[in-house]
Amino acid sequence: MQQETKYFPTEFYNGYWHLHVPAAQDFLSSNNTPLGIKQICIKTILSRTEHLIKSKLENSEDVGVVAAIYSTNLWNSQIIVFSGSSHFKGFFNRNDEYQKWIPFSKEKDIVSEWGINIPKNMIVMGFREIIR
Repeated sequence: MQQETKYFPTEFYNGYWHLHVPAAQDFLSSNNTPLGIKQICIKTILSRTEHLIKSKLENSEDVGVVAAIYSTNLWNSQIIVFSGSSHFKGFFNRNDEYQKWIPFSKEKDIVSEWGINIPKNMIVMGFREIIR
């Protein structure tokens, strides 16, 4: 992940660039994989996302950088860079007949649950996804 995020992306497809966790799905999904390894994956995603946020080009104020962490299926986690504010805002609008995102209540603390620290320049938002 460090090599792929060394420089801020300049090529976008359909309004975004993304990078998934470079690990096998069976490995990340296994109950035999220690929690510490899974925490390292999350911490690496957060660290590289923070790096990209700090690396944003000066003229890229409409660019959004997101660390999408899927706690129930870590293999789906990824870093996403949106090339415009409409793509960024549209990403969080998931409310139709096929897919719905319901924000977590304040009681659900995924930061404490996973034992991770969030960089100061990042905001935590949690969602439960319903797919029909």
